[in-house]
Amino acid sequence: MIKTYAEKEITKGWIYDALISLINEMSYEKITITSICKKAGVPRSTFYRYYFDKDDVLKQHVQYFYEEMSYEMKQLNEVSIKKYIYYHLLFFKKNEKYFKSLSMIHKEHIFFDYISDKNLYFNFSDLEKDKVIFQAIALSSIIFNWVISKSKLNEKEMVNLIMLYISKDTLKMILPIFLNAHSKL
Repeated sequence: MIKTYAEKEITKGWIYDALISLINEMSYEKITITSICKKAGVPRSTFYRYYFDKDDVLKQHVQYFYEEMSYEMKQLNEVSIKKYIYYHLLFFKKNEKYFKSLSMIHKEHIFFDYISDKNLYFNFSDLEKDKVIFQAIALSSIIFNWVISKSKLNEKEMVNLIMLYISKDTLKMILPIFLNAHSKL
């Protein structure tokens, strides 16, 4: 039986939710594909239809996270640098469970590997590419730590803080990359 896109996404959501739930119940090393499938209520063959392993579930969620944020931002008429950062803050907070789970199992690299994927920065020379990647990782790291630490700073205070530390020129370069990175939307 061929599943619709929506059915596939719902099934993938069950698997993702099951993994995140299990991360909060036991050590990551003890989580098996069988335990994920049992918790999600899906057969193992379904898991392997969508994912290679449990790390792949976490990796694909980063892609989903950025596609969702990109889609929402593209709905706005104009996105300023401050709005771009503000939306990052909101989406990180919305996905707080995911980021806390990555931190808890010491898999933050999955998120940062996605951001540093040089394929997102194809329009730049090597020197510009490195500068933009480092700044994008710095920005994401600040926001990542803000979310997992339950900082007392609100979103507006964080935007102002970030604007002090991240080059405005670099942010101007990152914004169009981000908005074009998911052109399939």
